[in-house]
Amino acid sequence: MAAYVIGEADIVNPDAMKAYGPMVVAAVKKYGGKYLARGARPQVLEGGPAHNILVIEFETADAARRWYASPEYQAAKTVRQGNSKFAAPAGRGLRQAGVALAPEFSTPRATGAREQSQRIVVAMPLRTLRHLTIASLVVAVFAGVSTHSRGEDRYPSRTVRLVVAFAPGGVADIMGRLVAQLLQHKLGGTIIVENKPGGDGLIGMGEVVRAAPDGYTFLVGGFGGQVIPPLMKDDFPFDVRRDIVKIAMTAEFANVLVVNKSLPVNSVAELIAYLKQHPGKMNFGSSGRATSDRLAAEMFMLETGTKMLNVPYRGGGMALNDMLAGTTQVMFPQLPAVIGMATSGAVKPLAVTSRYRLSQLPDVPTLAETVLPGYHVTSWNMLFAPRGLPQNIRKVLSDALVEAVKDPQFQDRMRKIGVEPAGKPSAEADAFFEEELVRWKKVIDTAGLKLER
Repeated sequence: MAAYVIGEADIVNPDAMKAYGPMVVAAVKKYGGKYLARGARPQVLEGGPAHNILVIEFETADAARRWYASPEYQAAKTVRQGNSKFAAPAGRGLRQAGVALAPEFSTPRATGAREQSQRIVVAMPLRTLRHLTIASLVVAVFAGVSTHSRGEDRYPSRTVRLVVAFAPGGVADIMGRLVAQLLQHKLGGTIIVENKPGGDGLIGMGEVVRAAPDGYTFLVGGFGGQVIPPLMKDDFPFDVRRDIVKIAMTAEFANVLVVNKSLPVNSVAELIAYLKQHPGKMNFGSSGRATSDRLAAEMFMLETGTKMLNVPYRGGGMALNDMLAGTTQVMFPQLPAVIGMATSGAVKPLAVTSRYRLSQLPDVPTLAETVLPGYHVTSWNMLFAPRGLPQNIRKVLSDALVEAVKDPQFQDRMRKIGVEPAGKPSAEADAFFEEELVRWKKVIDTAGLKLER
């Protein structure tokens, strides 16, 4: 009795999957199987990854089992891991087409819930298939794909993870929790924030880049994590244009030049004079080696002819704590992280880096107002997803964030923590991200701010 292996998968990483195909073909041939259908078509979800389907014939169900359990096929699966994902229950479509699965056959399943019931074996005499062409089998499987893709479950149907690539307490963490609240307000479900600090944000970003693009793992990042590091690091391991999908921009915020309250300066001019009197002896703290607060400080030193030593931390919260303790004397933190300290007198705010004064610190001048005309740096926040995110999920999330940011209550809450609402949907976020890369590449290259390895 012949056995037919029917499978389907979304191809997430086509380049990596080039090695997988020949390995599977060789394993099928070794165990006496042959392909009756193999190919790809767009996934039912518009904009999703390519959907691949196959039908393999073996002489017996035992032969199919031997192939599936063979070391050759298991080796091929390791290549596939993370580069494709099984997407639809083929059995549903087959049953709808009137094909009965052999009750005596135990379906081979790979370990892990993601692959369960996604690759099935139909064992039946060849004559039973005479009324069904191989093409109709493929159509039957895609009937299951279509039903599954439309889905009865409302998105999100399980926990959504928002990864923050820096430690708790800094602005990245504050923004991560704000975005979680915005999405919770519009979509419901369970949305959690996970801090994954380290490597100037690379650990957290890497986790998202390598995650399945299924709408349940995202990165809350922005200017300081996804624009500056790839421009300052020649060995940056990701392609930020290709490897991450831009969902929506949610907020913009300025940096604030603050100093330890024991430092004997009360204006930008006094600080510049003090630094020139003590060249290289003052420290400035930053939330990482390639972050917006460091870039703001480097630009300040470049334009004023001063010199300070950078002390990088794994997040803005830790950097601010050390400045309060006197370990560092100067910082350019983002407003949300320092607004409480600045308004309470715990630190001395000397200037803001935006073109405009801030409503939260109305008496603090801009750097351009003081001695640095033309100086301005503003940071922003954006939600990112792994490459391959289905377009319909991207639109749901983009619409939810943009609508939430328009809510007057949320706008008031955002301004209270030091950020300006800036809801940009996916298309605008894409264009803005590209503009920022081009703009800051010129600044970093001109200033020679490449980061040492």
